[in-house]
Amino acid sequence: MSHSFFRCTLLIGLVSLAGCISTPPRADSEDTLAGAGLLRGKLLLPPGSSAPPGARLRLSLLDRFSDGAELTAREYPLDSAPPIDFRLTFDRRRISDVTVYRLDAAVYGPDGRLLFTSDGEHPVNLGVEAEPTRIELMAIDSQSQGLRSYDCEGLPLAAEFVDPDLMIEIGSQQHRLRRAHAASGARYIGANAEFWINGDEARLQLGDHAMQCSALGD
Repeated sequence: MSHSFFRCTLLIGLVSLAGCISTPPRADSEDTLAGAGLLRGKLLLPPGSSAPPGARLRLSLLDRFSDGAELTAREYPLDSAPPIDFRLTFDRRRISDVTVYRLDAAVYGPDGRLLFTSDGEHPVNLGVEAEPTRIELMAIDSQSQGLRSYDCEGLPLAAEFVDPDLMIEIGSQQHRLRRAHAASGARYIGANAEFWINGDEARLQLGDHAMQCSALGD
């Protein structure tokens, strides 16, 4: 009897000890936690401006040097007064270089027309959990739409407004540009190009080379 009692007591003790030992987390759950990233910040509309009822906000996280390749995007109803708090999640496991991304923001009306867009490039460092700089949005001129042709010192240039960006093609080069602040007219910038429109005239900057451009008739 004493031996049986001893064996039962020992077995119960071993079972209890096994229950106290914590099981290591699965590798896939660790990867999920390690792969989650979050950007937070605030968006500002131009002074005196407001978004109409039914407006929507679209946020995009893009590679600055891969012609606007998106890492992630989110669109949701804009139901708060400015400044607008935003949150955008992303997957860190898809990132090879944390310094090459930018955050874009655009506000669309209930009819789908672009109303406001972020002013140029807003680089973000995805290697740290920090709020990016507050982003100021600019009002979009309703005339900045569609396709337009220019003559740039004898070279044809095609400019297509693809909300909220501008696509230009000159020779064999194509550039996707983002709206930026300007004292006058509409200015668009990219990694290696700038296009500044004033009425029917424009200035094109490709690297170190600048050209004057004139709009062609429809």
